[in-house]
Amino acid sequence: MNNYTNPFIISKTIFNCGEECTGASFFAITRKEEASELDMQYVFDNGTAVGEFARTFYPDAVTVSHSNFLNQVKETQKLLNAETKYICEASFLKDDLFCAVDILEFVSPGHVKI
Repeated sequence: MNNYTNPFIISKTIFNCGEECTGASFFAITRKEEASELDMQYVFDNGTAVGEFARTFYPDAVTVSHSNFLNQVKETQKLLNAETKYICEASFLKDDLFCAVDILEFVSPGHVKI
């Protein structure tokens, strides 16, 4: 498909929902237009709070800026190439699937911990 401006995104909330009930996660993904704006803001706020809390454990970490998907992926790759020890909001794109992690630890070229 190669539509990098709108990749398929699964949030931590949807992933955890799917761990409990696959039908619920399927509904959350395919019927997201039916979710209220207030519900979505609650999900985003909680995800942001978790990420901010996680960053307190890694004060020397570099945070990837929230610009657009492609820039986030490019910035992550530059930080990995520079062997940055801790990267917050490290982002990856593969076959139209976008992933961002709260904290990524660089171990060695080709090896990281999430």
